[in-house]
Amino acid sequence: MRPSPSTPRARAPRRGRPVRALALTLLVAAGIGSAACSGSSDDDAGIDQEQSTPNGGQDDEATTTTGDGEGGSGATTGEAPQPDEILGSSTGQHPTDPLDGTPVPLQIDVTRLERNGDLVELTFVMTNHADPSTPGFEPYSVFDDPRTNDGAYSISGTALIDGEGQKAYLTVIDSQGACLCTGDMSNVSIPGGGSMQMSATFGGLPESLDAVDVSVPGFAPVTGVPISG
Repeated sequence: MRPSPSTPRARAPRRGRPVRALALTLLVAAGIGSAACSGSSDDDAGIDQEQSTPNGGQDDEATTTTGDGEGGSGATTGEAPQPDEILGSSTGQHPTDPLDGTPVPLQIDVTRLERNGDLVELTFVMTNHADPSTPGFEPYSVFDDPRTNDGAYSISGTALIDGEGQKAYLTVIDSQGACLCTGDMSNVSIPGGGSMQMSATFGGLPESLDAVDVSVPGFAPVTGVPISG
C-alpha cells in the first residue's frame, strides 16, 4: 500500500482535447539546444525552434542507443504493444507521480517517423521497467510544453531536432493551445512491466531533411532516426 501524503492528494483535472483542423504556419525562435538527459535542457545551446500552429520535468540518468532492430495502443493495461521495427531507443527516469518522487526507470522505443503531406508523424512506445509490484508511473504534466495551456497533460514537449541545421521542430499546437499529440496524461498509469504507445505531429520540416533526433523530456535524444514517406 502506498503511503498517504500529509495533505489530501488533489487529482489534477482530467480532460481530453479534440484534435482540431490545422492551418499550418511556421514561427522561428531561438532557444532549444541539444538535450542531455531532458528535453527541457534544450534551452541553452542556441538551436532555432520551429513551431507549427494553425493560428498564429524532472529527469535523471538518461542514456540513449540507436539502430534498427525488432522489438516492441493502448494505455495502462500492462500488455506490451505488438512487436514492431524499432528505429531507436533511449532510457531515462521520472518520478512515480507528482506526490511520489520515487524514480521510475523508463524506456522509449521509436517505431515510426513518417511524412504525411506537410506534416511528420512520430510514434513511440514508452515502457515502465520497474517491478510490477511497485506503483504505476503517472506522468501528469512531466512531458508538457510551456506553449500549451496549463494542465494540458500531454507529450507536447517532444521535439524533432536537426542537429546539423541547428533547428528544433516542435509539436503542432492548435488555436486553443491544444497539442496534436497523445494527451489526457492525468488519466494514465503505466504499471511496472507495462507499455503505452504515444504519438505526436510536427510541421515545418523541409523535404530535404531525411533524419532527425527525437527528444522527449526526461530522456536523452534518440539520434539519427530516419524519416520515411
